[in-house]
Amino acid sequence: MLVTVAHGWWHIKARKVAKQFTLPLVSLFQDWWPDFPEIPLAFRSRVEREFRQTCAESDVVVCVSDGMRRELGEPENALVVHDAPSVATRREDQCEFQLPLRVAYFGNLSDYGPLIENALRALNSSDQVRLEVFGPSPLWTAGAEDEFRSRGLYHGFIPSNELTESLQQFQAALVVMSFAPSHRRRMTTSFPSKMIDAMQVGLPVVIWGPEYCSAVKWARSRERALCVTDPNPSAIVRVLEELAAASAEQQRLAKSSRETAETDFNHERIQAQFTNALRRAIQVNCAEQTHMS
Repeated sequence: MLVTVAHGWWHIKARKVAKQFTLPLVSLFQDWWPDFPEIPLAFRSRVEREFRQTCAESDVVVCVSDGMRRELGEPENALVVHDAPSVATRREDQCEFQLPLRVAYFGNLSDYGPLIENALRALNSSDQVRLEVFGPSPLWTAGAEDEFRSRGLYHGFIPSNELTESLQQFQAALVVMSFAPSHRRRMTTSFPSKMIDAMQVGLPVVIWGPEYCSAVKWARSRERALCVTDPNPSAIVRVLEELAAASAEQQRLAKSSRETAETDFNHERIQAQFTNALRRAIQVNCAEQTHMS
């Protein structure tokens, strides 16, 4: 069996090897690679053809979101499996409701760096909310990294084995997805793994992203997180300050996160789904070989 990720170029080689040796092929589609900035515009249509061809030739396609499956055309060989959490689950309720509300953002500071910088500056005068940021190489204006680090708002990169303990010091998590029109398809097909991790720790989650992004659509279905779909930083400040003043809402969201960590984002459940995908690929491949013989 071959398992490949449809990002970069190795998935093309993987499908050719699988075909040559009649091996089961499982392909993971976790983001829309053809739209990444590394791909020159002149080559994107060709890259997308290869991307979709890998989908067509796979025995099983594992999509990270419903949006990815839809964008691929709802292929019969596709199923949706979220990323497994990278932090340990904290099942007990340890939320402490006090001011200022400490909110953690951890993750991508390249695509989302400008949004996070805008949020930090907009919250500068707030005595109700304190946003603290973890992540490498922030795409911020000159001097911003030193400024935020000196104020204790930016902590740099933190390894996943230390993340659980660090997140327990916070009362909520901020998840961000890009509003840039050029990122639209990436935002509809990807799924933020950091939201999965935040919910393992039982943190209330606030999503700041466009209405069409996968995280907002997922959260809206059962009100599992607060959603802010206005790119203006004043909108995220308003929602966070309202949350800081509403202990009942914090409790509701924390409970939702813990329940989701036990269901949709449960590590054992996701592992079982992936294992079933591997078994299915073997069955499909065997059936094809039997039919050909």
